Amino acid sequence: GDLLHGPNFGAAPPPPHACSVTVRPRYIITNLTTSELTLCQPECSQPFQLGTGSDGYRVPFHWPSGSEPQFLTLTPKGDGMTKSGVFTVTSLGAACMRCWHLSDSRIVRYFKVTVVAGLAATLEVSVEEQTPKQTSYMIYNSAGDDVTVRQKGVDKPGRFLPVTVPAGKCVPFAWDEPLARRMVHLEVDCWWMSMDAGDSGDSGEPFLVGSDFNFDRVGM
Repeated sequence: GDLLHGPNFGAAPPPPHACSVTVRPRYIITNLTTSELTLCQPECSQPFQLGTGSDGYRVPFHWPSGSEPQFLTLTPKGDGMTKSGVFTVTSLGAACMRCWHLSDSRIVRYFKVTVVAGLAATLEVSVEEQTPKQTSYMIYNSAGDDVTVRQKGVDKPGRFLPVTVPAGKCVPFAWDEPLARRMVHLEVDCWWMSMDAGDSGDSGEPFLVGSDFNFDRVGM
């Protein structure tokens, strides 16, 4: 497992042969949003609360359980908001995710978690909220039919939110599960017109067209 603290060894002032040991927290988390956040380690019943502040709420973080997988989810304060998918803070990088309201899926909030190297062995973790225009992806629908988009392989009830992109419109997109495959499944409702329908007024039959796309690749 990861260290709860990051020791830093260095030369101490005289007398000679002395060693100075500085113990720092392994993680420091800063909440840059305007909402209180709850961080949870999966399979652990001890949540970690992040408050708010005018310049961000900064606090050392230690894993509630050293024996459980070291992943986190976040939940913004507010009745009915879902928790995010799992993400990691044990390595450098950034992850974008979203939470939505269980009774009104039009209420969606986007978050970005960034991990950078701090002093000595400390990792600095920041959580910020993004506007829809700041999300990692914007999906433009240039087709003549509405398109439904969902993250491929994420199908557990209550853990994914399909996104409908109306024809000629664009919508923001973020991962339901940041650590899952970065692929999306697109579905389009189409109509099939029978060749012998003629002028009978028959509008045809609906059918579904679906394709998978890897968002880590540019192009078709």
